[in-house]
Amino acid sequence: MRGKEALRKVRQDRRGAYFFVIDAFIAAAILGVTLVLIFNLFIGQTDSEQTFTYAHDFITFLAETEARDYRQATIANMVVQGYIEDPRKTLAEQIILAFADGNLANATAILNASAESLPPTLRMNVSILDSVTRAQTLLYSQAPVLAHEERLHLTARTLEYALTPENNIIGPYIIQVEVWS
Repeated sequence: MRGKEALRKVRQDRRGAYFFVIDAFIAAAILGVTLVLIFNLFIGQTDSEQTFTYAHDFITFLAETEARDYRQATIANMVVQGYIEDPRKTLAEQIILAFADGNLANATAILNASAESLPPTLRMNVSILDSVTRAQTLLYSQAPVLAHEERLHLTARTLEYALTPENNIIGPYIIQVEVWS
């Protein structure tokens, strides 16, 4: 008798173990599906802080990088051809000098060369605003933005001056970077 009871008890323990294993698999499946859903919800959303960081970093790059320090073919050619007279001036100063001389093509070329490393999915416009006349001129546009596509629009600005070779101050000009995502 004792042997039969022991055998019955072992069978009941096995059934309990099967239920425990099945419960563990169900819990793992529910946890896995929940995690997949949570992480997939955030993939398509834009991060406004990252978008603003692109705009702010681009302005900082223009304001702090000297033309001689930026190793890019277009900028090097502009130095050789004499369009950039003083390579110790920052890229922002070079843009202001070209803009003040009415040479929008050179200002745009400097911006095109500077924006090469930006992500191609980033939609960005760079314009210069004369703070005296309040006239705004678009110098660079990375991608057109349609009204129905615009979800987030951020703007970063900096006030810049430039010094001519004759030591005259040109400006102030406001360089404005608009970013859409």
